[in-house]
Amino acid sequence: MTNNANISFDSFWNIIDGQRRGSSFVSHGTNPATGKPLWDVPIATEQDVDEAVRAAQKAFPGWSATEYRTRVQLLNQFADAFLQFTSEFTALLQAETGRTNDVAQIETHMSSFWLRHPSSLTLPHEEIQDEDKEVVIKYEPHGVVAAICPWNYPVILAFGKMAPALAVGNCVIVKPSPFTPYTTLKFVELAQSIFPPGVVQALADDGRLGPLLVDHPGISHISFTGSISTGKKIMQAAAKTLKKVTLELGGNDAAVVLPDVDIDKVAPQVAMGAWWNTGQSCIAIKRVYIHESIYERFLRALVDFTRSQVTVGGPSSNGVSVVGPIQNEMQYRKLKNLIEKCRKEGHKFALDQPDTAQEELARQSLESGFFLWPMIVDNPPKDSSLVTDEQFGPIIPCIPFSDTESVLAAVNSTPTGLSASVWSQDAKTAQRLADSLDVGTVFINGPSRPDPRIPFSGHKESGIGVEYGLMGLIEYCQVKSVVKYKAT
Repeated sequence: MTNNANISFDSFWNIIDGQRRGSSFVSHGTNPATGKPLWDVPIATEQDVDEAVRAAQKAFPGWSATEYRTRVQLLNQFADAFLQFTSEFTALLQAETGRTNDVAQIETHMSSFWLRHPSSLTLPHEEIQDEDKEVVIKYEPHGVVAAICPWNYPVILAFGKMAPALAVGNCVIVKPSPFTPYTTLKFVELAQSIFPPGVVQALADDGRLGPLLVDHPGISHISFTGSISTGKKIMQAAAKTLKKVTLELGGNDAAVVLPDVDIDKVAPQVAMGAWWNTGQSCIAIKRVYIHESIYERFLRALVDFTRSQVTVGGPSSNGVSVVGPIQNEMQYRKLKNLIEKCRKEGHKFALDQPDTAQEELARQSLESGFFLWPMIVDNPPKDSSLVTDEQFGPIIPCIPFSDTESVLAAVNSTPTGLSASVWSQDAKTAQRLADSLDVGTVFINGPSRPDPRIPFSGHKESGIGVEYGLMGLIEYCQVKSVVKYKAT
């Protein structure tokens, strides 16, 4: 097991069977604020996958036989150990995501809640007594879970998979995104001082490891967060071995602003719901529907708040209203192409690139990184890709609507249904809209905020299965019914 005193935050390994493992193949992430390469990471091979699966299978009988209470106590110990290195993990997050210290610290501190939450839960124990039989319904672990994690929240989304999977008795192999491998490799290394060998492992890759995990017959459950297109490929591939899949996929989350809102109060909240983490959140606000009677005033308030209160900067900047860089060049190019397409199609930008000399100078100083300024498009065509597709970056459309039925139709018209928000002082109207939105989560009078207590799932093409809450714990179980007939 790893000694905490030996943890180094500038060298990285795969973790297999409790041991650090290097590789003859290496890759590296890129600091999105500078465009410069970060540390080398070892690329796991097919042999490494096989060895990790064997180690997990070996550890599984003992780990699954451990009492639930003991397993969640170890998760709490891991949370304690992780928080001892808050500053180091925050610095790693800054390096691999380009965030400010303030924003990175929020993920570092909040992520521990996901590790601790299973200790507040208990698995259901159901019994049925009949005249001729007794039935016990049990929830048991699957075996080996592969957690395939995204780049936008490298720590919190990995812990959201690890914690419930481990709590119910599974062993977990974590695969971080090739864009953000550092925090994951390091916290799994740290976890070796808490958990038995083989219970928690990590494998880094260069974009080719996922299919090996999905196809492996020794892995029973794939938990994936990422794009819809990749999720569909995983589901198709998992059918070959009939693996359980949990898919948290993309969304095109709408904010519906009704005419009775306090514009000065609500506009900043909607803005930060869109700009937080540079719009790189699955439940970020990605399109804003505003009642036509307040459309111009609300749009102007969004623009004014963003211009006056939101800045663009990298890790050396201060504050939570700083829009950092796009995390990787691939997504950056995608967004640049989207912006160019909007220009070619003649869309009206209510908020565009900066045009003052001072802002232009600031922009030029950021050109080495993957920075974009927040942009707002005024009433683009309803069939434009900016409206119909998830952009996953700091550019949003604002669209007027005349009545609640038309806005419901518009919000529900996309093939995704992850989350949405409704803003109104009329509680009954807000609730009626929330009940009619075809999404997994609705926020009323507030932007999206993740919470490990609240089940999180997607409707339509936004996912399959549930994460978080008691249902998210049960997601990592399989059901066994034991039927005992009474003697006659």
